[in-house]
Amino acid sequence: MAANSHSALAPVNFMPLVQDFLDNRLVAREVSRTEFKAQLRSGQSIDWPYITRARVQTYTPGTDLDIDANTAVSDTMLINQSPATTFTLDPNQQAQAEDKSMQAELADDSAYVLANFIDQEVIETGVDAATQSITGGVLSASVLYGYLTDAMATLQRSNAADRATFAILDPETIALLAQVDVANGFNVADSSLKNGFVGNSSAGFKIYNSNNLPTTATMTMDTIPTATDTVTIAGVEFTFVANGAAANAGEISIGANVAAAQANFLLAIAGTATGSAATYIDLAVEDRRILQNIQLAASAFAADVTTLTGFGKLGSSETYTAVTNGFSAETVSMLLGSQGAMSLGMQIMPTMYTAKEPKRPEMNYIIHTLYGKKVFKRDIPRLVVLTRTATAATI
Repeated sequence: MAANSHSALAPVNFMPLVQDFLDNRLVAREVSRTEFKAQLRSGQSIDWPYITRARVQTYTPGTDLDIDANTAVSDTMLINQSPATTFTLDPNQQAQAEDKSMQAELADDSAYVLANFIDQEVIETGVDAATQSITGGVLSASVLYGYLTDAMATLQRSNAADRATFAILDPETIALLAQVDVANGFNVADSSLKNGFVGNSSAGFKIYNSNNLPTTATMTMDTIPTATDTVTIAGVEFTFVANGAAANAGEISIGANVAAAQANFLLAIAGTATGSAATYIDLAVEDRRILQNIQLAASAFAADVTTLTGFGKLGSSETYTAVTNGFSAETVSMLLGSQGAMSLGMQIMPTMYTAKEPKRPEMNYIIHTLYGKKVFKRDIPRLVVLTRTATAATI
């Protein structure tokens, strides 16, 4: 009889490791009202009821007061987000997985991309829901502190600073804050390069660093590119080549006219359609993963302009020959508010699924979790967006 064989990546051992890494990376968990449940299913709702506010009346002796009804309002959040990560192992890799360092590396990578995705989605939900915003423009150390105090005043005017307040900033803004706030005890020396809590600002906010803030930039292409022109986004380079000559990873055919060049550029950004010499050749897998993990997207061209959206620093640059082609400034939306303004419901621990390839010895692994995100109506005043713009020269 053959000996029993047990996977080194058994869920009972592997998934707590994923959860541990996930917990240590989620900024959204730190700033949101959270509820974690052992088992969730897609489409399930989490109920967060609240009671309508009381009011103050003037009492006149001998006169009856109005007895107000306290109405419990049921407000629900739908569990409808279902992200997953996948990987495959052949028998040799499975043998290596006996080494706990490989197991930890796989768990770390799965948790890393899951945490980034969840943070991106939750933070964007807060940014989209906020009705109060401050345009910071091109921030500098000399003006940043003033914008933070303006944001605090905005929250206070909305009676929304009754809880601990947070500010989720990008690394460049945190670097500016360190220049003006360090004398007040703000210290980023040990944590400025990772997502998560950084320190307390004297402006009253708990400061969090995140590479997952919503970012936009626009690109004009009103002239057909020249072969060898390049576009770089998030460190990933695309190269325009002669019409019908796309052959290597990341090459885009300029097409017969500017409209064709625009269409091929959009295909290359999306990376979902099958490429060809006449359109584009897809990026190397590692480069495509970078763009997928920042959820890069490009809108249809309107008046020769496309809007790029993603999360984190896009750092867009180009070497267009035509001076009218190029990128605009890049704008990042930072989120400030009172803790608990955003709500997050999650499965306590992701689930692992395994399946053997039917005609090969490899094993496929899927790490899957469920969650829901929402900003309830009464929490909208508890959020403020502060935008920061990087000029084309400093992106």
